[in-house]
Amino acid sequence: MLVKGSLPGSEVRPGVLPPISAAGAFWTDSTFVILARDRDSPGDLMTLDEFDGDCQYLRSHTLPIRALAIAWGAGTLYLAYEDPAPGILALRW
Repeated sequence: MLVKGSLPGSEVRPGVLPPISAAGAFWTDSTFVILARDRDSPGDLMTLDEFDGDCQYLRSHTLPIRALAIAWGAGTLYLAYEDPAPGILALRW
Protein backbone atom coordinates (compact mmCIF):
# COMPACT_ATOMS: atom_id res chain seq x y z
CA MET A 1 0.00 0.00 0.00
CA LEU A 2 1.31 3.45 -0.87
CA VAL A 3 2.01 5.50 2.24
CA LYS A 4 3.00 9.13 1.61
CA GLY A 5 4.65 8.25 -1.66
CA SER A 6 6.51 5.10 -0.61
CA LEU A 7 5.86 1.45 0.07
CA PRO A 8 5.90 0.70 3.82
CA GLY A 9 8.91 -1.25 5.01
CA SER A 10 10.60 -1.14 1.64
CA GLU A 11 14.30 -0.45 1.52
CA VAL A 12 15.41 1.18 -1.71
CA ARG A 13 18.58 -0.39 -3.09
CA PRO A 14 19.98 0.39 -6.54
CA GLY A 15 19.13 -2.34 -9.06
CA VAL A 16 16.86 -4.28 -6.66
CA LEU A 17 13.07 -4.01 -6.85
CA PRO A 18 11.10 -4.37 -3.62
CA PRO A 19 8.78 -7.41 -3.46
CA ILE A 20 5.80 -5.16 -4.27
CA SER A 21 6.28 -2.21 -6.56
CA ALA A 22 4.43 -0.11 -9.10
CA ALA A 23 4.45 -1.23 -12.73
CA GLY A 24 2.41 1.76 -13.87
CA ALA A 25 0.39 4.70 -12.61
CA PHE A 26 -2.08 7.32 -13.79
CA TRP A 27 -4.08 10.25 -12.43
CA THR A 28 -7.84 10.42 -13.04
CA ASP A 29 -9.92 13.54 -12.43
CA SER A 30 -9.71 13.01 -8.67
CA THR A 31 -7.70 9.88 -7.80
CA PHE A 32 -4.27 8.36 -8.33
CA VAL A 33 -4.16 4.73 -9.51
CA ILE A 34 -1.21 2.32 -9.38
CA LEU A 35 -0.79 -0.99 -11.21
CA ALA A 36 0.76 -3.28 -8.60
CA ARG A 37 3.76 -5.43 -9.48
CA ASP A 38 4.00 -8.35 -7.04
CA ARG A 39 5.96 -11.24 -8.51
CA ASP A 40 5.05 -13.49 -5.56
CA SER A 41 1.30 -13.18 -6.11
CA PRO A 42 -1.13 -14.66 -8.63
CA GLY A 43 -2.56 -11.12 -8.81
CA ASP A 44 0.69 -9.79 -10.29
CA LEU A 45 -0.10 -7.03 -12.82
CA MET A 46 -3.84 -7.57 -12.24
CA THR A 47 -4.45 -5.25 -9.28
CA LEU A 48 -5.08 -1.51 -9.42
CA ASP A 49 -4.79 0.32 -6.10
CA GLU A 50 -6.65 3.65 -5.96
CA PHE A 51 -5.61 6.59 -3.75
CA ASP A 52 -7.01 10.07 -3.18
CA GLY A 53 -5.04 13.26 -3.74
CA ASP A 54 -3.43 12.96 -0.29
CA CYS A 55 -2.18 9.39 -1.03
CA GLN A 56 -4.79 7.84 1.26
CA TYR A 57 -5.79 4.35 0.12
CA LEU A 58 -9.37 4.15 -1.19
CA ARG A 59 -9.87 0.71 -2.77
CA SER A 60 -8.42 -1.98 -5.04
CA HIS A 61 -9.70 -3.18 -8.40
CA THR A 62 -8.98 -6.54 -10.05
CA LEU A 63 -8.36 -6.45 -13.79
CA PRO A 64 -9.70 -9.15 -16.14
CA ILE A 65 -6.20 -9.61 -17.64
CA ARG A 66 -2.52 -9.12 -16.74
CA ALA A 67 -1.64 -5.62 -17.90
CA LEU A 68 1.88 -4.84 -19.05
CA ALA A 69 1.17 -1.12 -19.31
CA ILE A 70 -1.71 1.20 -18.47
CA ALA A 71 -2.86 4.60 -19.68
CA TRP A 72 -5.80 6.86 -18.85
CA GLY A 73 -7.69 9.34 -21.02
CA ALA A 74 -11.21 10.78 -21.33
CA GLY A 75 -12.73 8.44 -18.74
CA THR A 76 -11.24 5.31 -20.32
CA LEU A 77 -8.56 2.99 -18.94
CA TYR A 78 -6.35 1.41 -21.61
CA LEU A 79 -4.51 -1.82 -20.83
CA ALA A 80 -1.70 -3.23 -22.97
CA TYR A 81 -1.38 -7.01 -22.64
CA GLU A 82 0.03 -10.15 -24.26
CA ASP A 83 -2.22 -13.22 -24.13
CA PRO A 84 -0.54 -14.71 -26.19
CA ALA A 85 -0.48 -11.97 -28.87
CA PRO A 86 -0.15 -8.27 -27.98
CA GLY A 87 -3.38 -6.32 -27.64
CA ILE A 88 -5.04 -3.29 -26.07
CA LEU A 89 -8.21 -3.39 -23.97
CA ALA A 90 -10.22 -0.24 -23.29
CA LEU A 91 -12.37 -0.12 -20.13
CA ARG A 92 -14.74 2.71 -19.14
CA TRP A 93 -13.75 3.79 -15.62
